[in-house]
Amino acid sequence: MFISYLTYRFIEIYARKQASYRFAILLFVIALAIGFLGKYTNKQDGLPSRSHLMINKKFKQQFIKTSSQNKTGISLSIKILGYEPTNDYIKATSDDLSQKFIAVIGDSHAHTAYSGFAEEFNKEEYETLLLANSSCPPYLGGAMGKNIADIQKCEKKILDIQTVINNIPNLKKVIFVTRGSIYMYDIGYGVVDSGGKPLNYHFKEFFTKKSSYDQKEKFFEVLNDTFKQYNKKNKFDFYYLLENPELGFSPKSCMRRPFDVFPSECKISYGAYLTRAGEYRSKVKKMSRKYPNITILDPKDLYCDNLYCYAIKDGKMLYADDDHHSIDGSTIQARYFIKDIITQGNTDD
Repeated sequence: MFISYLTYRFIEIYARKQASYRFAILLFVIALAIGFLGKYTNKQDGLPSRSHLMINKKFKQQFIKTSSQNKTGISLSIKILGYEPTNDYIKATSDDLSQKFIAVIGDSHAHTAYSGFAEEFNKEEYETLLLANSSCPPYLGGAMGKNIADIQKCEKKILDIQTVINNIPNLKKVIFVTRGSIYMYDIGYGVVDSGGKPLNYHFKEFFTKKSSYDQKEKFFEVLNDTFKQYNKKNKFDFYYLLENPELGFSPKSCMRRPFDVFPSECKISYGAYLTRAGEYRSKVKKMSRKYPNITILDPKDLYCDNLYCYAIKDGKMLYADDDHHSIDGSTIQARYFIKDIITQGNTDD
């Protein structure tokens, strides 16, 4: 109604007063030009050269999931195990066991971290192996699942990972990557994780000693045992990667709008991050100090300043969903740690 009033007040009344048709012709030309512009825009699929569409196109590429396995990783595993393992994520850049290797193990976060590490380690003349499981991190003696059958499958997957990394002749380093605090709390984070509802992934004691079971206590017991065992191994250097900040929202909400109308901040407060991960971070770091051969990789400063933790950095989308790395995020994280990893320890033994 408001627009109708404006056209009546400033166009129709004015047009009726004109003695010639020149004004009407002008209106016709304007309407025709708008029509042609609409047709052109439609034909060009929304004018993809506009800056916000070009940015969104780059962001959308980060939401594409990479394959969980490749033939090279399976071939390498079979050479050691004698059979094809059931791990969810199996990749490698080479199956030549005479080459120097770095292994990335863990859960689905190890999977999304792998591509960046593989790219950067290749520049340093290392091959990279990925062995990981969805919601079954390879904590020693710490298989997890929603029931006993799940736990038994997880135990087999963890055993296969251990067998492979213990028998690669030139394995120089192992990087352990998991989502971390979700296993401590068994609670998701944010609206994407069903509003923070329990995920119901537990250790075996939940089903056998439920009355005395404490998820947090059991998690740190398992983590301590894992650190203790890896601390004894002199064959390779061991790194434990603390999790990147969980967003709690989908990064798809960060897509740009024309003229930046209703822009998403695409970040969480630093305080919210510490509320979620602070206890996990501090206890893991404190525990690792007992074991000189355990190195903690902390990505906090890559993602956060004193106020916020960001999903986008330097125009790059770091996330593929609410907590996993995007391809760009994986590469940026690997570059952040590469110097410390390569220059430390027995790389040329």
